[in-house]
Amino acid sequence: MKVGRALLVFFAGTVLGAWAVWFLGDRSRNASSTRRSMQSIVLQSRSEPSRSEPDRASPVPLALDWLTELTSATNASPAFLLSLRQIPPGQFAAAAELIVRLPSASLRTLGLQVVLERWCSVDPRRAADFATKISDHELRKSSLAAVLQRWILIDRMAPSDWIRSAPAALRPALAESYLQLLAEGSFPEAIAQAELLVKAGLRRDLIHFVLRDWGKKDPATAAAWTANLPARERESLLDDIISHWAEKDPGPATTFLAEEKNQTLWSKLLPTLAAGWAKNDPHSAFMWLTNFPPAQPRADALRRVFLAWADVDPVSAIAASADAGVTPGGGKAAFEIQRMVTTGWARRDPEAALAWATTITDETQRGWFLSDILERYAESQPARAAELVVTMSPGPAQKKAAMEVLQRWSRVDGDAASAWAAQFPDGELKDEAVYTVARHWASKAPDQTAHWLEQIPVGGTKDAGISAFVATMDGSQPDLATRWATQIEDPKLRLNNVESAARRWLTANPAEASAWIQANLDRSLQARILESKQAP
Repeated sequence: MKVGRALLVFFAGTVLGAWAVWFLGDRSRNASSTRRSMQSIVLQSRSEPSRSEPDRASPVPLALDWLTELTSATNASPAFLLSLRQIPPGQFAAAAELIVRLPSASLRTLGLQVVLERWCSVDPRRAADFATKISDHELRKSSLAAVLQRWILIDRMAPSDWIRSAPAALRPALAESYLQLLAEGSFPEAIAQAELLVKAGLRRDLIHFVLRDWGKKDPATAAAWTANLPARERESLLDDIISHWAEKDPGPATTFLAEEKNQTLWSKLLPTLAAGWAKNDPHSAFMWLTNFPPAQPRADALRRVFLAWADVDPVSAIAASADAGVTPGGGKAAFEIQRMVTTGWARRDPEAALAWATTITDETQRGWFLSDILERYAESQPARAAELVVTMSPGPAQKKAAMEVLQRWSRVDGDAASAWAAQFPDGELKDEAVYTVARHWASKAPDQTAHWLEQIPVGGTKDAGISAFVATMDGSQPDLATRWATQIEDPKLRLNNVESAARRWLTANPAEASAWIQANLDRSLQARILESKQAP
């Protein structure tokens, strides 16, 4: 009876083997090169026991199923997904190699994730080693993540040893991924492993990486743990931890800071805490700071609070800053804070900020507020900003506003900006206006800028424009800049511009520049420029 059963098993095996050879031979005539490379693996599977599916009587049709499905897959069909689950453990490496060559990126990612997770349950190191050798960066990254996620469920500490022997270029990213996964279960455990990895030669900021993440979830414990660190590292990490802590729960954060005995560290962290608190409740942060004596740490903290306050309620922020006693320097310091608030306000809502500024009765203060606001207003409406500059009282604030408007206008509409500059009364202000337009327009449209400069009458205004044009062009076209520099009327200004541009030209094209210099410049200037090139 036993002999008969053995003969039956032998006969069945022979038939199945012959069928598998015929089947593969028939399919190979139309199969891809990838599929043909897998035929030997399929044949080998006859004698290889399955460790994960022991109930399967014969792995041959099973191997053919997954091979056929993988090589013909165009989408994540149920058959494709089932084939991934049917792959015998001994063929994980071959299947992974096949999946890497699939044409669909989504199938490669999905297929490797399933196979590598199964492989990791049997032999995590080999699975991880395979993933490190994948050439595609994104596919390698997702594959390594899948391995680590599975491996850490099997043995939380083992990946740390493997990471130390992984390819050097991959270790930092692998360590961060591993520690992040480890920290989801236990931050102290992640910190301990980070310290071991650092001792093994990885970057010390791995500890910082874990602590910063820890600080977002449990800031009190993370902040207390920083006491183990050197002073400079502790300061950097506490700055990050306290910022998030104060935003989320300012009460315990202020208590922690109040207990800090290092006054230098306290002074550096006070502005950070105030800024974090002010993101959600600037008024309370402001009132808390008024309890401290006027000193530099509080002044820095107040500025951070008002910057945050300007984003949510600029009118209230300006009203609060009007209290001259809240900052060292009294009214002057309060005015500077108000200017800072209006500048931030103008970035978000220039019309509202402008409407508010026009209500200020003090002419000097109104001028500076308008100057700050129009600087931002000009980014979207330069022509309207120019009209408003004209309505301002003459003085430093108007001059500043005019130059800021011209600078921004020149970058988007040089013709309009140059036409406005031409309307300025002759004198220093017009010279500066023409210089500003030429300096910024030339970087966008050098030909149009040059044509405009040619129309300006000879004199100080034209010299200012040419000087700006030369300063802009000598980096990209030093030959053009040098020739233009010779047209400046003022001898001293001409000499400085010619010499500067010619030296740049000489560096860029020595032969051409030398020939031009010797043919067009006086001997003393020639000598000075050419000798400077020869000097060591």
